Amino acid sequence: MMNSVLIILAHPNTSSFCGTVAAVLAEAAGKTGAGVSILNLYEEKFDPVLSSDETVRRFSFDETVQRHQKLLSEAGLIAWVHPDWWGTPPGILKGWLDRVLQPGFAFSFEEDPTGRFRRIPLLKKKMALTVITSDADASEPIPAVDMWQRRVFHYCGFGPAEVLILPETRGSDYTERKEFLDACAETLERLMASEDESGASL
Repeated sequence: MMNSVLIILAHPNTSSFCGTVAAVLAEAAGKTGAGVSILNLYEEKFDPVLSSDETVRRFSFDETVQRHQKLLSEAGLIAWVHPDWWGTPPGILKGWLDRVLQPGFAFSFEEDPTGRFRRIPLLKKKMALTVITSDADASEPIPAVDMWQRRVFHYCGFGPAEVLILPETRGSDYTERKEFLDACAETLERLMASEDESGASL
């Protein structure tokens, strides 16, 4: 059984559909017996600005960043929930990625004999799920999907990892929203039930 799940919510309104999605994910994870932590970035007033000092040090003295890194380190699965704003996550979440998934924590580089640098993912065997609510229809591409799949997940070593898009949420009715929420819970449960390469349950 997985020890813990970390859910990161990035929406300024906790009564939004994103807030409901986060609550459903927490309930689904809790039913498995896993511990659940929720970080509401807007409620915490997380500072998304990466300072020049942090860039040079590649380490943050910010106690909030350190706490978030600790929670992420302890979690077996990390779930992000955010709206699609101009094809990207809200700025507060992009800043969270910049500050929390720092070099030395989420990834590092190793120089090979030719002088080229090879990336070393440091968050392997952590599962990940990103749920994105969107006003766009299902046929429209969302740039954030590429960011999560090819950048965040691949670069840091998350896996198995998925991105779930909930399209046209603004005009959705009760039945459609229930289907969205069921899909969120089912995706989380499927990831939690997955097995690593050795066949041992995560």
